[in-house]
Amino acid sequence: MGEEIADYVGVILKKQRFIISTTLIAMLLIGTISFFIFPKTYECEATIQLGTIDGILALEPENAREICQSSVILDPVIKKIYIEEDKMMFKTFSEDYVSCSTIKEDLSYNQKKTLPFINIKTKAKTPEKSVEIAREVIDNFITYVNVDFNEKKNLLVEELDESNNLASEEYKTSNELSIKKYEKILENIKSEIGERKDNIKGIQNDITNLESEILPLDFISLSTEEMSKTILLKSILDNTKDRLLSEKGYILDLETELIQTQLNLENELVSNNRTLQNKLLKNRIYSEKKLTNTEGFKVIKEPKTPLDYTSFKPLTHAVLAFVVVFPLTILFILFKKKINVK
Repeated sequence: MGEEIADYVGVILKKQRFIISTTLIAMLLIGTISFFIFPKTYECEATIQLGTIDGILALEPENAREICQSSVILDPVIKKIYIEEDKMMFKTFSEDYVSCSTIKEDLSYNQKKTLPFINIKTKAKTPEKSVEIAREVIDNFITYVNVDFNEKKNLLVEELDESNNLASEEYKTSNELSIKKYEKILENIKSEIGERKDNIKGIQNDITNLESEILPLDFISLSTEEMSKTILLKSILDNTKDRLLSEKGYILDLETELIQTQLNLENELVSNNRTLQNKLLKNRIYSEKKLTNTEGFKVIKEPKTPLDYTSFKPLTHAVLAFVVVFPLTILFILFKKKINVK
């Protein structure tokens, strides 16, 4: 058995030039045929950054990848680019010509973080067509996802408008309550002033009547009883004049209170307006902060025309030829030797 194996090895070593040359010729032949028969494939690459609403991703990377690879995005590309060529099936196109993938970052061993990007690779028989496909895929994808993105973004603006409208309604209600409250107070003060003025008129009439009774009297010729009556009338006149002064003092106080109440109303209206402006300012700052943290979908890596093809099939086929031809050549030599021995 050992001698037989040694004999086989000897034959292989003796025919090694034939084996090597045969294998190389087969590799060269198959590689050359492959180079001319199989078309070259050009690959183009682009990267899209996913949009954010108030700092939160508008679309999860995996969902974005699925949308990018879906028929909603790719069917229009097929219809536009392959309109004059053989009908391209979606399955073939999505598997062989377009690849959408997420981008991951290594954090630690067996831990990866999915970044807010999707990577798009497109393949075609010419460099120009690979770029054209990439751009069409990008345009279709961004147009599609922007519908939902713009709706969410508009909600921020609507939220601001709603907050402003609410603040304006609160301002209007506060003003109405303030005016209603102070109008009642002012009405009461004005009513009391009117009553006091009527009282003054009555008192002034009383003073006039008392004076008309007292002035004609001659105190020298008056009897004791008449003198007592006159003194009483003068006392009543003095008290009436004191009442008049008191009423005028009340009116002055009421007019001062009226002015102060009007000032209080104006101050409260100014305070209400200040509160409104503060709320509107806070709403604007809050909304601007959200909009500042809102960024749309955008291309951060534009597709560029590839300078060289990516899939080198001649080399692949040459290697395959080596794997097949080399052992077959050895088997052929050993088989031929065995026949010759017999």
